[in-house]
Amino acid sequence: MIDDTFISGIQSSLKTIQGQPGVAYTQNSPTFFELRYAKFNGTSWSVETVDGSSSDIGDSPSLLEVQGQPAIAYLDDTNNNLKYARFNGSTWDIQTVDSASVSSPISMILVQGRPAIAYGASGLDLYYIRSTDATGTNWGTRVEVVDSILLLSASLSVINGVPAIAYHDYSTSVNNNNYVKSNDSLGNSWGSPEIVEDDTSSTTGHTISLIDVQGRPAISYHRTSSGSLLRYARYNGSTWDIQTIADEGASCGLPQSMNLIDNKPAIVYGVSLLSFSGWQTRYIHSFDSTGTSWGNSELIDGGSSTSASIETTSLILYDGRASTTYYDRNSQELKFARRGEWSNISSSSSSSKDSSSSSSSKDSSSSSSKDSSSSSS
Repeated sequence: MIDDTFISGIQSSLKTIQGQPGVAYTQNSPTFFELRYAKFNGTSWSVETVDGSSSDIGDSPSLLEVQGQPAIAYLDDTNNNLKYARFNGSTWDIQTVDSASVSSPISMILVQGRPAIAYGASGLDLYYIRSTDATGTNWGTRVEVVDSILLLSASLSVINGVPAIAYHDYSTSVNNNNYVKSNDSLGNSWGSPEIVEDDTSSTTGHTISLIDVQGRPAISYHRTSSGSLLRYARYNGSTWDIQTIADEGASCGLPQSMNLIDNKPAIVYGVSLLSFSGWQTRYIHSFDSTGTSWGNSELIDGGSSTSASIETTSLILYDGRASTTYYDRNSQELKFARRGEWSNISSSSSSSKDSSSSSSSKDSSSSSSKDSSSSSS
């Protein structure tokens, strides 16, 4: 357990900071929200408040190590500002990056050694901004990436040396999972977005993660159509190869987070049990470096008698193990788990996996091998 204060960690962002896990998260009380940061020393966690300057602050935190110190991009909901906080060794330097009706989601990474952020504005536009220095002290002019959309989720990453964003457009009569990349290595201008998967009858991409897998974009996301699915899509050079990798429960993959673990794609995700009788946090990893074949999922926490699940999550490699943070709905606290310390229970879902490319309207099923290893690394 990291923080057991009332409703801690509904939204969180986990990264490796100075070789140890650090997590930025929202702490909700009955009367206010604040941004907190917790760091691990190898044995225990220490917690501090980063920003409690307004009554509703800390939404959509995105944590990053910047010049050896933790830095957090987050939303000030009270004033609709994009804020950035970086620890200077003794205190947190906090500044407003953009004050023009900023909205979630917020996603921050390093682009050419400087912090860069993708974020929403009024929930209708997707923007990108990059610092003009290595610490995030000064920021450039924001760039409009996509306009006239209803932005529900977004994930910023560097793909083969170029900034790129996967995002979900939830506009009227549109329910697209989209991908857009910069025309240059800095993000100064952006190309036209392309649809990865489109399904107006379901929610496709409600939560989304983008990473570089062998030099090509790969996206994991939640989809509700013919059940509730956790999907994985990777660009093959001409089209998107799409497959369902988990379909447990009434709601699968909401939310989720993907990262490379031992140079192979892996995902931590939430599952609502049938009839919403309970919640689980689960983990699944690929057998190969491209995400072509996936193993059985592993239960991290939760079940029919408890409500452990995640609202937002992050996945990192720490001490040679997949590690994650998640919010326990039952105890209303923020938790941390490492692979080898959670239960390894095979999923009851079918061993058949479905795959499709973006140019095809039908899924083709194929059998895949399963992970027979134990949960210890």
